[in-house]
Amino acid sequence: DERADAIEARIVALEAKAMPKYVQAAARRARERFAAAAAKAAASPNPALRREAVEAYSWHGGEWLPELTPLMADADGEVAAEALDAVETALEEVESPALRFEVAAAYIEALESNAEALELLSGVMVSSALEMIEPGDDAAASEQQARENRNLVVGTLATLIEGGKGADAAKEAYADITSEDWISRAEAEKWALDPDEYEAPEAPEDAGEPM
Repeated sequence: DERADAIEARIVALEAKAMPKYVQAAARRARERFAAAAAKAAASPNPALRREAVEAYSWHGGEWLPELTPLMADADGEVAAEALDAVETALEEVESPALRFEVAAAYIEALESNAEALELLSGVMVSSALEMIEPGDDAAASEQQARENRNLVVGTLATLIEGGKGADAAKEAYADITSEDWISRAEAEKWALDPDEYEAPEAPEDAGEPM
């Protein structure tokens, strides 16, 4: 029955590295069973089973993050909240700030209509970006890496803004990261080149009262 499938979905996929072929094959079969059972539970009309799917996916850390995406926008509030918590926990476990930033950006594009998810993901983007663009102790090499990271950050945000999906959240993130209002991709790239020297263009003065 469906509950049995949901319980089966809790099976932890085995690590297959450096294992004999028969063990690798068993691990693949376990993963396939897990994927099938979890997907069935996630698509169930029963919210309890969808919550089971969220819990099962969350046991694997960030491995099944893409499968959690639609569940964050679930019609059932409890399912959506639990999926959001699972994603937040999984992202916290990602050590690379660049990877956290890119994953959060991808989710923002996918969940543009979910205000609570956008707030969480925007926060992850901002904190990760600030961690990425801060030069470390080795001035020359670190500044080069920081510049590359700034380019990555503004390029990703520009793509979100220009694409329309998650644009408002991306603009807010840009302002939090750069302390500048979003103007254009070109201006963002100027900021990325040298934030200390960057000066935003002045807003055009009013042309005066119409005659």
